[in-house]
Amino acid sequence: MLRYAKKSDYDITETTNTKIWQQRYLIETLPGLVGTRRDSSGLVGTRRDSSRVLEVGANKNTIILDALAGTERWIADPYDARGVGVLSEPPDLGPDYTISRCVIGLSSNALPSEHFDLIFSSSVLEHIGQREANFDLQYTPDPPEAQETLRRAFCEECFRLLRPGGVTVHTIDHGVRNISFDANFREAGFEALDPAQTVTHQQMLDDPEALRQTVAWHGAPEPLHPGIARLNTVLAIGYRRPADSPKRWASLPEFAAAPAQASVEVRASTPWTKLKQRARSSLKK
Repeated sequence: MLRYAKKSDYDITETTNTKIWQQRYLIETLPGLVGTRRDSSGLVGTRRDSSRVLEVGANKNTIILDALAGTERWIADPYDARGVGVLSEPPDLGPDYTISRCVIGLSSNALPSEHFDLIFSSSVLEHIGQREANFDLQYTPDPPEAQETLRRAFCEECFRLLRPGGVTVHTIDHGVRNISFDANFREAGFEALDPAQTVTHQQMLDDPEALRQTVAWHGAPEPLHPGIARLNTVLAIGYRRPADSPKRWASLPEFAAAPAQASVEVRASTPWTKLKQRARSSLKK
């Protein structure tokens, strides 16, 4: 599934923060995906109360997870205070949430394999490899390897964490540049959630109905240069882990943190001993 935000979707104006579109899209879309689990025979189950969902980079905003009440809800976030409004410590969200203080693909190896039915994010994926690409927003058919190494690690880790048949959905800023994530997820072994729903970077650039961020996200609402605003279309992508795909084990890529730095802090209502058992069983002996 590849689609981009349009002004007609929710009657959102050009000057509105495009993150509003992302929240509304995910709140509308995700509840229909959880609880629908496919096994290797193609049979579908609909037990929402047994579904497990993971939001990547939620910070303190649980508005999307709140729409998934009744599921087992997890958050993966380093809480490293990098970025505007990013917390330096995990928030106290009560017993309904499990918080794993980690970076998916870099320090998430203690999270249990094949545990989740849904992994999603909003305005997160564009930051992966962003610094390594010198914050370039232009489309390129050949992204730099420094960027791609980090993105491949993220996608491969999502594959490990999802159950066979599990789904991953993400809304991404700067869609023109980040449409390359489609190749990353496919290379990791995913299949498109809706193969018929696809777009190109040129369509995003040319469509006058595309919803674009035309003012600065933070601080005073200063207009962005039209050339920059044209690149700020929101992209929504979705993939499924094939039901018959083999299990993958947790591992750390060569460029990741040393094992002593890659431990995962988990806070949950579930007893810590059970969480340790889950995490240990997911690691290759």
